Amino acid sequence: MTDVYSMRKIPIMKKDSQEVLVESDMDKVKILELSNFIDEWEKELLFSETGFFSLKGRSVENKTKEFIEELDQLISTKIYEINFSKQESKNIIIEIKKRKLDAIKSQMIAYEKNEMKNWEFEVYENSIKSCIQRAVLYKNNPEIIDSSFKNGISIIETMAEKEKWNDKTLTVRRNIFEADFFFEIINSFILARDAKASFYFEKYKEKLAAKDKITLDEAIKTLKNNVIAYNWAKELFSYEMSAENNEKEIKEIKDKELQFFVRKYLSEFLQEKKKEEKTKEQEKNEKNWKEIISILEKEPDKAELYIDYTLSKESINSKKNYIKMIRKDGYTTTNRTSFLNLIKMMFDDYEKFKQEDISNYRKDLSVEDYNLIEKMRSFSAAEYTFLNSDYSYIQSRLSAKQIDGKEDLYKLIKLVIAAKDNYVSIKKEEPDIEKRNKIIDEVLARYNDKK
Repeated sequence: MTDVYSMRKIPIMKKDSQEVLVESDMDKVKILELSNFIDEWEKELLFSETGFFSLKGRSVENKTKEFIEELDQLISTKIYEINFSKQESKNIIIEIKKRKLDAIKSQMIAYEKNEMKNWEFEVYENSIKSCIQRAVLYKNNPEIIDSSFKNGISIIETMAEKEKWNDKTLTVRRNIFEADFFFEIINSFILARDAKASFYFEKYKEKLAAKDKITLDEAIKTLKNNVIAYNWAKELFSYEMSAENNEKEIKEIKDKELQFFVRKYLSEFLQEKKKEEKTKEQEKNEKNWKEIISILEKEPDKAELYIDYTLSKESINSKKNYIKMIRKDGYTTTNRTSFLNLIKMMFDDYEKFKQEDISNYRKDLSVEDYNLIEKMRSFSAAEYTFLNSDYSYIQSRLSAKQIDGKEDLYKLIKLVIAAKDNYVSIKKEEPDIEKRNKIIDEVLARYNDKK
């Protein structure tokens, strides 16, 4: 023990002077080290990604005690592991620990208090919004509108009491709520094209903000014109007159703005009617095609008797030609022009193409190609994007090789589809754009070699 002690007193030579590193000096270093240790953990505890200051709103509630106890235990364990030469040194570090923990705790309590206050304020604000939303949802129920309004005012008064607002602040906050409340109610009636919008506007317009009052006033005037125009257009539509006679009636209206809205609604009614008629015609045509295909398998000589002659001339002629080909050859072959026209139509406007009736193309396509086109019509957005990329790449490669014949383009499209399907069958996955382009290049290379 004597030897060890004397080793601690070995002099250190520095600039012609002697400094002896005694045990008390070592205690000072240990105190400084522990103080640094507490500072480092303070940063971790408060400012790390999952630290105390990352907690928001109610999640911080009662967390100060939990965090401080964890840090206290960590520091205490560290102190226990350190050997001090003097009890005085240990007392010093315990005092430093207490002072630092108190400072950290003070910061945390202030932060927790502020976050809980923010959370409380958010709850009040959300409750006020809920009152307005409920009133809008039940806008046709005056009792619920009234109770929602009273609940909103009650919440504001509770906030005023908690925050110790003066009378002026409370009045301003009430006015803001009333303006928002009745704006949303009136606007919801406008959006629903409900004439009650005008009633509520006249009753509560003085509660509205000046800017909102102007906005709603203009919207209600437009709404009135819309309602009048809608009913006027609906009546004109019911007469099923010619476009010329409709326009003659509309020009009798003196108000130019009203004329505009009548034309607008009448056009919408006519377009909707046209769309419904087209859908019915399409469904009728598709059903008739299925009947003809079915009867051709059983009694081909009677097939023409099943043609629906109330359908379009194009549909009737297509079915006659189809029946003629099936009777003669037993199958149909693909007309390259028709196939490529359908492909072009698809890439020009895919959404429109999906709605088109392509039944009459049965006479121009083999069963395989008709089914292929039908399959393409049901592609997802991602599948269509790949298909569009394939088509563009095929065209660019053909252009580079100065190949522009319909026969070449048709064959290459079919070969690429077959090669892609083969890839999926083997790899059990869809190829990405880069792999698809590689497939196209390989197909084109083989095609050129054969030619």
